[in-house]
Amino acid sequence: MNARKTGRKTCRTFVSFGSFAVLAAFCIVFASPCTADTSEHQRVGVERKDPLIISPGIAISMHDSGEPDATSLAGADLRSAEESALTVNETFSVDITYRNVWNLFASMPCMQIPSLNIKKAGTAYAAWGDPDMGAGRSFRFRDWKIEASMRWTFPFGIWNAYEAEAKSIRSGSGYHRLNLASSFTRFMDPVALVIGVEAETTIPRKERFGTSREPFAVAFPAAITWAANSRLALMIFIAVVTSLFRTN
Repeated sequence: MNARKTGRKTCRTFVSFGSFAVLAAFCIVFASPCTADTSEHQRVGVERKDPLIISPGIAISMHDSGEPDATSLAGADLRSAEESALTVNETFSVDITYRNVWNLFASMPCMQIPSLNIKKAGTAYAAWGDPDMGAGRSFRFRDWKIEASMRWTFPFGIWNAYEAEAKSIRSGSGYHRLNLASSFTRFMDPVALVIGVEAETTIPRKERFGTSREPFAVAFPAAITWAANSRLALMIFIAVVTSLFRTN
């Protein structure tokens, strides 16, 4: 990596961390001295204790694959980039909540790459990604809400170079992944302030020569939500992600 790219990456890191620090400081300063709202109840802190809520969902995203780069792509990745500039990601999920305290969730991603090659009109490469499942628990203490969750991702998607070459698509990372998250929410009608921390690591994966794993990553999200009324709310969210070390 040249000096210019390194400088840009360092600059973006400092800017992101600076923005997070400002928002986090704002949350802490305003949350600490504030007492409960003097109205009958806080709109942003009211929760109905439904016995059971089951929420299925689907999310679809599309992004430009960009121009192929022969210096960084090879085999299936290079051929896919040459034939298509569009990647479609779909995620099927289900969320089960019991009395707004216990939470179970799972998701299954799917990747599709339609071919834009005239000779292969109508052809599309598709594969399932890495599914995940997890559980969470929330606690309420006066005007505070504390949430903790754990998520485990399974290496179900295509990641092996030989298989990706044969099927012309790469949809997984090949790693078992563990994610731990916790957040602290302060309700002050009509504002809710959130500060959180997340940690993610992978289980070493066997390679042809030895093992490999992805860097241990830590994220620090923060958010401010303003409830204009019972139907409209505005939120500002920012997160800083950093990799602490890498082990091969």
